[in-house]
Amino acid sequence: MAAFLWVVSFYLSSYCFAMDDAQFEQLHQQKLQDVYWAQVAEYQLKEKLIDQSDNVAAQTAIQQKACASAVLELKYYDFVILNLSDFNRYRQIQGFNKIVYIEELQQDRLDVQHRYKAQQKALSDMHASCE
Repeated sequence: MAAFLWVVSFYLSSYCFAMDDAQFEQLHQQKLQDVYWAQVAEYQLKEKLIDQSDNVAAQTAIQQKACASAVLELKYYDFVILNLSDFNRYRQIQGFNKIVYIEELQQDRLDVQHRYKAQQKALSDMHASCE
């Protein structure tokens, strides 16, 4: 599966035009903020409903927030993988010297995808869908 993702990302990245630094930074920051705020919303809902662990509706709502967060995280990884050279250049401008390799990103994305599929299954078992 990872090999397939690598081939697809390489194929698609060859057709993507390079963005200027400001454009990449803006898109990257927006996607990162989307993921961050989705995770904050998930955490806040968990905190709010902590005493309702036996309530099916509460657990469903928490699972839906987690699933929605995973969807945004997958979109973030897709964006970074497709724009890896821009991402590494951006990191270098920000003062990070370590180069991020596509295999590392693909594995991280695969981990999120497994979590997402587990959340989808749990929601399906509760007769609910991802937000």
